[in-house]
Amino acid sequence: DSWLNNPRNKDFFEVYNDPRIGDFGRNELIFHIMGPFRIMNKIKDDRDEWDFANDTSMSVYTYLSTLGGGYFVPMVVFTLQSWIPLLLVLQSLYPQDEDISRNQFLVDMMMKIGVMFLYICKVVPDSFVSFFNTLGNGTTTYSKILSLRHDIWDQGDDRFSQMVGYKLDLYMNTAYVSCLYCLNIYLIFLQVSALEVILNALAVEFVIRLDEDFVNAGWWDPEGRWIAAGTMELVIQKTLRVSWLHSAELFAQNYDIPREKLCSATDYDPNCLSNATLASEDVTSPRFMTVEEMIKFRCRKVAIELNNIPAMQEYVKPSVYFGALRAFQRRSCVVDPQNGLFNRFSALRTWSRWEKVMYLSPVPDLDGIFKRNDAGTWELRRDGDLSSTSGLGPVNNNIGWKAFAGHWIEVLTLKTFFVGLQRTWKEKKYASFFFRIPDGIIQYMAYAAQTVFPIVVLISLIVSLVFLFLSVRVLFYGGPCPAQNNRLWRMMWRTAYSVMPDQLLECYEFTKIYIN
Repeated sequence: DSWLNNPRNKDFFEVYNDPRIGDFGRNELIFHIMGPFRIMNKIKDDRDEWDFANDTSMSVYTYLSTLGGGYFVPMVVFTLQSWIPLLLVLQSLYPQDEDISRNQFLVDMMMKIGVMFLYICKVVPDSFVSFFNTLGNGTTTYSKILSLRHDIWDQGDDRFSQMVGYKLDLYMNTAYVSCLYCLNIYLIFLQVSALEVILNALAVEFVIRLDEDFVNAGWWDPEGRWIAAGTMELVIQKTLRVSWLHSAELFAQNYDIPREKLCSATDYDPNCLSNATLASEDVTSPRFMTVEEMIKFRCRKVAIELNNIPAMQEYVKPSVYFGALRAFQRRSCVVDPQNGLFNRFSALRTWSRWEKVMYLSPVPDLDGIFKRNDAGTWELRRDGDLSSTSGLGPVNNNIGWKAFAGHWIEVLTLKTFFVGLQRTWKEKKYASFFFRIPDGIIQYMAYAAQTVFPIVVLISLIVSLVFLFLSVRVLFYGGPCPAQNNRLWRMMWRTAYSVMPDQLLECYEFTKIYIN
């Protein structure tokens, strides 16, 4: 109310109380402004909509993407998820001298076909649903977090550590999973034992779930307090449009404020509204405090002067960091306390500048938006200059499968890649620009791998069934191949005919060549 009734806000006050706006328009404006605060309250209190503790889809990469800290465990997990599949491949290349019977051979083939059926019926649909959720399109808590991360990535307002975590979270739970299953199919065709087929399949499942299993451990983040706090910070990060607040050019352009007026209000600071020195002065000035804030400030000041530890714990908010390494660095004074959780925007608390800036933006001309209809009532002009606002709040995660397919096509046609590069270059976000170049290549490969994955599984299943059919004909019935004039069938027939205990590896070598 103090802002609305301020004499410097006369133009907006008149528009706000204009009868053409009405109670509905005023309520919608308040609803829009309070949207981020409403979302943060839900994150804090609504455990039905934001169930951080029981969502098993979140991984160590999600924490890095959200909190921008705690590198050690994600890097350890990434190393394990890279090395274990490589070791499985190296182990499979050693000669296998097992001598098996014909019946055992058929059992092994049946086991491989069973795994292929499992992949085509369960793993392929699961991979597409996982991809859908990972892009922030689902209704789970994990998907909502990634929806926020996707918006911040599109804005170009994420920190470097967040960018690394976000892309690891995206690719290690989508393309990596598809590639790992394809690798397991390759290993299946190299194995001569049903037991080894099962063990490899279990090893793959273990590796895939490794990043989620760390998060689900009881010691990682009990009750999901860290990830909930990080999600609140994401809402703040998305709402503030930090890059605009650091640039007079972008701020003036996006809020339609004359550049000279804005520069005058911000003391011609090249960082616009961001100034750590001024912020530290403004947050301790009684001029910008409410009565409650003033009481807490004085209690905090007295507690520090008297070195009253219990009182300091009550009134002094410490800088907190996610990850043991960052916490140790903080105690050693290696890191800046402004990098702690909820302190990353402390340089923007320049209340003396905000007090001037928030009255500079022009108000809309209602005559260009409303007109009287034939009945004499007001209605919106169809040709009016209406500013487009989201209206969906900070979390927009229900785009549907059709829009998801459209996004998929945009990625594979490189439209998303070039649009992102153009936007970040135009807004002079050079760190984000150069990060997006290799990321665009990896993203294209990830989507291509996800597209090819079901085709690879289907082809492998068909080849396994054909090979089993030919092997049964040779081992139990003998006789000529039903398609003698077909070169491929003759090759497969000769290979199947040679399937004997001492010649089994040659048969598998053919299978590898055919699959490749």
